[in-house]
Amino acid sequence: MKVEIKDVFVGLGLLGTTLGLIFNFIQLRRNWRVQKSQFLANIFKDFSQDGDVLKQFYKVNYDQFIFNASEFQGTDEERHIDALLGRYNYLGMLCRKGLLEIKDLEFFAFDIAIIFKNAEIIKYLTWLDKQYKEHGIIGYNKRRRAFDDARWLVEQLSLHNRLS
Repeated sequence: MKVEIKDVFVGLGLLGTTLGLIFNFIQLRRNWRVQKSQFLANIFKDFSQDGDVLKQFYKVNYDQFIFNASEFQGTDEERHIDALLGRYNYLGMLCRKGLLEIKDLEFFAFDIAIIFKNAEIIKYLTWLDKQYKEHGIIGYNKRRRAFDDARWLVEQLSLHNRLS
């Protein structure tokens, strides 16, 4: 078998192309991690800079939030609680879609547990679930619970922590 100079150049070209693809993949993966880290940092910043939502978080955390449907509906407090729950719902939706992983949200796990294991929040969610059943679910929404993505996230974080 005879090796010609052109065969050596073809082999070197293939090797160079392969190394270039590997380097490209490593760089893309590194960039994705940096972008995901920046995204999570921005979410944390958003959570911590919205004074009204942060105030509601602390009310829940210190057991100062009391849910009474007749007094709660239409209030600023309802709007702030919904915003708080909605932010965690957004994170849950990102995980369900595969854009984030459960392990990416371990930083938020303590706050999520505080909110979604609070007795008054559970009462509010139960009340909302009844509203969903009473008024029906619009369109092709497969979610059967209020803030379903956030509640799914709580379940997944609990499971993840038990398995870790």
